[in-house]
Amino acid sequence: MRKPAVIPFLLILIFLSCDQKNDRMSITTQITDLQQKTEYGSQDSSLIFLRNSQQLIDSYPDLIVDSLKAENFYLEGIYYSSNGKLDSAALKFQKATELVKDTIKDWQKVNYFYGAHDSYHSLQRYGDCIAIADRYISLLDTTDYSRLAMGYFFYTDAYKEIPDYPKAIESNLKRIEYLRQGNDTVRVFPAIITQAKLYYRHYNNTDETFRLLDNVAADKDKLTTDYKRQLYGTYGVYHYYDENYEEAAKYYLKGLPYSKASFEESGDFDLLATGYNNLMEVHIDLGEFNKAKAFEDSIISLGLENIDKRLRRSFFKYQYRLASKTNADENIILNQLDTLVKYQDKIYEDKINSELADLKKANEEQLRLVAEKQEAELENLKLQTRSIILTISIGLLGLIGVLFIRQRKLRHEKEGLQMQQRLLRSQMNPHFTFNTLYAIQNKIKDNSQAASNYIMKFSKLLRLILENSMQNYVALEKELESLKEYMDLQLLRFPNKFSYEITLNGIEEPDLIFIPPMLLQPIIENSIEHGFKNIDYSGRIHILLTFQEKFIHCNIEDNGAGFNAKSTVDKRSASTELISDFLGKVTGSQLEVIDKRKGNSKDTGVIVRFLIPHKLTEDG
Repeated sequence: MRKPAVIPFLLILIFLSCDQKNDRMSITTQITDLQQKTEYGSQDSSLIFLRNSQQLIDSYPDLIVDSLKAENFYLEGIYYSSNGKLDSAALKFQKATELVKDTIKDWQKVNYFYGAHDSYHSLQRYGDCIAIADRYISLLDTTDYSRLAMGYFFYTDAYKEIPDYPKAIESNLKRIEYLRQGNDTVRVFPAIITQAKLYYRHYNNTDETFRLLDNVAADKDKLTTDYKRQLYGTYGVYHYYDENYEEAAKYYLKGLPYSKASFEESGDFDLLATGYNNLMEVHIDLGEFNKAKAFEDSIISLGLENIDKRLRRSFFKYQYRLASKTNADENIILNQLDTLVKYQDKIYEDKINSELADLKKANEEQLRLVAEKQEAELENLKLQTRSIILTISIGLLGLIGVLFIRQRKLRHEKEGLQMQQRLLRSQMNPHFTFNTLYAIQNKIKDNSQAASNYIMKFSKLLRLILENSMQNYVALEKELESLKEYMDLQLLRFPNKFSYEITLNGIEEPDLIFIPPMLLQPIIENSIEHGFKNIDYSGRIHILLTFQEKFIHCNIEDNGAGFNAKSTVDKRSASTELISDFLGKVTGSQLEVIDKRKGNSKDTGVIVRFLIPHKLTEDG
C-alpha cells in the first residue's frame, strides 16, 4: 500500500533532474554565446564578454564541462597575448592545457598547447616549453603523426634556444619522420630547412647544411611560395656566414620575388623587409654601395612603422654602416639621426594615443553598459517602493563616484605618459648626440677601427634607449647597461676626464628587478657637463644602489665643482625638476640634492639621493 507514495517522490526527482538539465543547457548557451562574441567585438568588449563568461563559470562550476572552461582560458590567453601581456597570456594558456585530460583528437586543443608554448618561448622560459611538450605528447595517440610532429616541433623550438643542439637535432629528425609517416609533403620542407640550420649551429660547417638545402631544392616545384622564400633566404644566409658574399647576394635576389609574392598574399611587411635588409647588408660588404642605397630606399618605402622593431634596429645599423663606408659628411649622419629621433617620437606619440584611445573605449563601453543598466532599473522603478528608489539612488551615487575615480585615474595615467615622453626627450639630448657624432668623425680620421667600435657603441646606446622607452618598467640590468654605454661615449669626448663606479648593495641578480627607465642618466649628465666643467683634476662618479623592501635607494656622488656658480645651480635644478616631480608622485619622496661644501667639508661635488620604485615583473 506504500507504493503510490513513491510515485510523487519519483516525479519530484524527475522534475528536479529536468530542471537541472535545463539550467545546464541555459548557462552553457549563455557562455557559448559570450565566447563567440569575442570574434566580432573590439579588444575591450572582448575582455568584458570573457569576464562575464568566467563569472558564470565560477557561479556554476559543477554545471560546466571542462572543455568550455578551457576554451574560456584560451580566449583570455589570446586577448592578453595580443596586448603584449605575455605573463598573463602564458598563465591562461597553461590553465587551458591543464583541463585537457583525454586523448587529443582535435586541433583546437592543440592550439591551447601551442599558445602556451609560444608565450613561454617569448618569455624565454624554455624549461616550461619542454614541460608543455612532455604533457602534450603524453596525450596523443602513437599513430597520430601530424600532431606528434607538432609536439616535436615544440621540443626543437625550445632546445635550439637553450641551446642544446644535439637534442634539438634529434627532436627535429623525429618531427621529419612523423611528417613523412603522415604523408605531409608540404610541412616536411620547412622541417628540413630547420634541420639544415641546426647542423650549421652545432657543427659550424655548411657542408651538411647545403646538402639538406639541395634536397629541398630538388623538389622545389612542390614548395609553396613562402617555402621558396625560406629556402633561398637560408641559402643566402649561410653563404654569407661563409663570407661568400657574391653567392649570398645571388640567392637573396633569387628569393626576393617570392618575398614580394608572400607579402602580397599575407600583407606581412616583415617578409619583404627581411629580404631588403639582407640585400642591403651583403651589398655593403661587397662594396656595392649604390645597390645598398637602393635597398635602403626600398625599406623606407615600406614604412618603418610597418616592420618589426628587430628589423628596424638592423636597418638603422646598416644605415650607419653605409654612411661610414661612403664617408658621408656629418650633415648626412645628423639627418639620419634626426629622422631616427623623429621616428621614435612618432612611435612614442602613437603609443600614448593608442593607450589613451583604449582607455577611452573602455570608458565608453562601461558607460554604455551602465546606461543600459540604468534604463532597465528605471523601468522597474514604477513598480517599486520608496525604499527601493532610495537604494537605487544610493547605487547611482556610488556609480557616479566610480566614474569620477575612473576619470581621475585616466587623467593621472595621461600625465604619467606625458611625463615619460619628456623624460625620453631629455635623455635623447641633441647636444650630446651632435658632440658624440663629431667625436666619432674625428676618430674616423685617426683610427677607423676605433671609430667603428664607437659607432657600434652609439648604435647600441640608441637601441637601449629606444627599447627601454617603450616599457613602463625595464630590467635594472638593461638600465645600467644603457648608463655604462652613455658614460663610455662621454669618455670618448672627454678622455681621462673622469672615472665611474657602480656598486650594487643587496642586489644579486639585477635582471630580475624592474625599475622605471630613464631616471639615472640626466643626473649623470649634470655631473659630467656641469660638475666637471673647468676642473683641473680627475672627476669621479660613484653610483650606489641599495635594495630595500619597497624601493631601491639610489645615491649618486661626484667630486665636481658643486654649486659654486648660480648658473650651475639653475642648470642642475632644471634638469632634475622633472625627475623629482615624477618620483614625488610615485614614491612620495622628493629627489634630494646635497652640496658637499655645506657643513664645512673640504670635499667638493654633489650628492644626489632618491628612491626608485621596483617590481619583480616587467608587466608589474
